[in-house]
Amino acid sequence: MGRRFAEQLRATQQALGTALASGPGRDPGEIRYAYQRGTVLVPAQSVPAALVTLNGTTRGDTWARPEDKEVRGGLRRIAVGAPRTYATGELPDPVGDDQDVLDALRLINTPFNNEYRAAPNHVVSIANVNMCPADEPSPTDRPLSLTPLPVPAEPDGPRVLIVDTGVVTEIVRPFPYVAGEHRAPPLTDPDGFIREYVGHGTFIAELLAGVAPGARVWVSNLLPDLGAAFDDVFGMRLIQALEQFEEMNGSWPDIISLSAGSTVMDLDLPLPGHESFMSRLIEHRNTLLVAAAGNNGDDIPFWPAAAAATTDNVISVGALLEKGDDRACFSDSGPWVSVYAPGERLVAGFLDAPLKYQHSTFGVCQFLRHSPPDCTCQNPPHTGELTEPGHGDVAYFTGRAQWSGTSFATPLVAGMIALGMVHDGGAGVHAAADSVLKNAVQVTVEGAPALAVYPENYTGRRPVT
Repeated sequence: MGRRFAEQLRATQQALGTALASGPGRDPGEIRYAYQRGTVLVPAQSVPAALVTLNGTTRGDTWARPEDKEVRGGLRRIAVGAPRTYATGELPDPVGDDQDVLDALRLINTPFNNEYRAAPNHVVSIANVNMCPADEPSPTDRPLSLTPLPVPAEPDGPRVLIVDTGVVTEIVRPFPYVAGEHRAPPLTDPDGFIREYVGHGTFIAELLAGVAPGARVWVSNLLPDLGAAFDDVFGMRLIQALEQFEEMNGSWPDIISLSAGSTVMDLDLPLPGHESFMSRLIEHRNTLLVAAAGNNGDDIPFWPAAAAATTDNVISVGALLEKGDDRACFSDSGPWVSVYAPGERLVAGFLDAPLKYQHSTFGVCQFLRHSPPDCTCQNPPHTGELTEPGHGDVAYFTGRAQWSGTSFATPLVAGMIALGMVHDGGAGVHAAADSVLKNAVQVTVEGAPALAVYPENYTGRRPVT
């Protein structure tokens, strides 16, 4: 797991243009999260006290200083350690902890100063510890995972906002697009290859529209940098996108489909940059967040999906194996996962251009002690450019792809809820969600009963009931 994480982490660092660090996981050799180097997040009202606490140590009077005056979601950044400047292209290796950040968190978050609750500025990315989907998209001639349904001439169904890497509008059916500074990204790099993960939002939009063609779908590109953003920035962007949506439509959307998140350094706390968004979400009782449970292959809470354990405004979605009766090896699990849906080797509309793979497949399953012969960690095999420079395999897409991840199980559930709102004669989003879960099939995940759902027009396998 570490190899692919390190490759993507370095690429993400270049895309964000800021030095990153990373933290260990539960098991030796694992890496579970990434964060901004030399920076901690502190509640805005606690910044003066936090600075006094930090600079009252033997580290010196200039060890901690405000990074800027901007408040994002009630938080401000404090720069810690010696001032750092890096030449272009010479950012440090992001694999490994930043001791200055760890020292600052230890000093601020003492038992006497718990109200400060300083935190790292985590990197939020498209649903994986690997900072990318469970596998890479691959060309396929397999049939679509969803039987095409008729599209209403004038869709007037539930309103869904997909928050992701934007959508390539000439590929999919015309979607209304949330305009503004987060526009759809360029399709290809200067060499003509598909930019990494630029099709992630497109694939998600295709799946959601395939389940609920009557839904009115908006796709916002809030993750333009390889599908990643800092926690405080992303939380602020979420609120801005929703305020913009409300200005355009008179209210928040019925459903937000989000296939991004992160585990955190302190497993007992959510992402602090998302707290303002979550507070606003709870106030908007008629909006439901459907969030990917993450592709870490364990039960460590993945935020904001893990908020499903404490609020009914969130549904977290895990991914099923292709055979449909158990979780996929990469899917997170645990009591905070609300429901599972197909998420392995889904086939949907994609781009029409070549892609050079950046990451290699694995020799064995990266999550299980045994390696199933059809494991997505290993198949289809390819060599990545970042693994073996100069030897990256090239795939040619002609408008269709297969792809795996909780990222893609999520829009299936969001679409089923949207479809339920239509079928139930204008039922509210919570009633539709309750109906979807009530009609779920019981499967076994990690030896415990769990709920699984399958769209009516899903062409893949389902468990025998």
